[in-house]
Amino acid sequence: MKKTLLATLSVAALLTTASSVNAESNFKSGFKIGGGAGYKHHRVKNITTVDSTNPFAVNETMQKSATNDTVALQFHVGYDFIINRFLAAIEFDYRYSPGKVKMKFNSSQPLLEPTQAAFEVQQKHPHDCGLSGRLGGLITENFALYAIANVRLGKFEHKFLNTKKDVDDLSRSSSKTKYLWGVGGGVGARCALPKGFTVGFETTYDVYQRLELNKEDIIFPGNVHVADVNTQSKRPHIFLAMFKLSKTF
Repeated sequence: MKKTLLATLSVAALLTTASSVNAESNFKSGFKIGGGAGYKHHRVKNITTVDSTNPFAVNETMQKSATNDTVALQFHVGYDFIINRFLAAIEFDYRYSPGKVKMKFNSSQPLLEPTQAAFEVQQKHPHDCGLSGRLGGLITENFALYAIANVRLGKFEHKFLNTKKDVDDLSRSSSKTKYLWGVGGGVGARCALPKGFTVGFETTYDVYQRLELNKEDIIFPGNVHVADVNTQSKRPHIFLAMFKLSKTF
């Protein structure tokens, strides 16, 4: 009986302490909804190999890294937990961003001039959603710092094409759209305002699965199969810096 009473009093004391902290702070536990906008950096390395099956083509390997800087827009929903001076949160978000990474390759194929970049590889990452957790603490009554852990699923569009419109020796373009898993993390800061509003700034860095197009045929005039092409992106890297506005209910 004594132990039960002591446990009950301890829980009551903890809840009273949490309530007193919340009463002095604009941070509060509850469901939240909001949006954000910021800067996105997309970096990827591509490796393309040509395996000749005909005297009209030669074996070659082409590698290049490229980046794209663009804007990202975000919508999020989640739940904040404020206990004493600790902040914990779970959040689901959707992101949209335009732009594409472009990599141009000079080819050693006999009928093409190597200096005119016969091949181009493009990669887009327009849509992305993720589930993330946040854990940190209140530095002051209305300012918090925290760490972020992400699990994401992104839509990647990968395209391999011939950019020399005046030469149809390598006329076929190939593309693939695939959803890739990614993991990452980051840090964030948040300031609590009256009436349940918060403004924050977060930076995250995520790494995704690789994407590959296997044995795409290069077709010469007359539909002669002269080579197998394998083009793949190494793991895409996405860096994001975003300002966010949320409302907690």
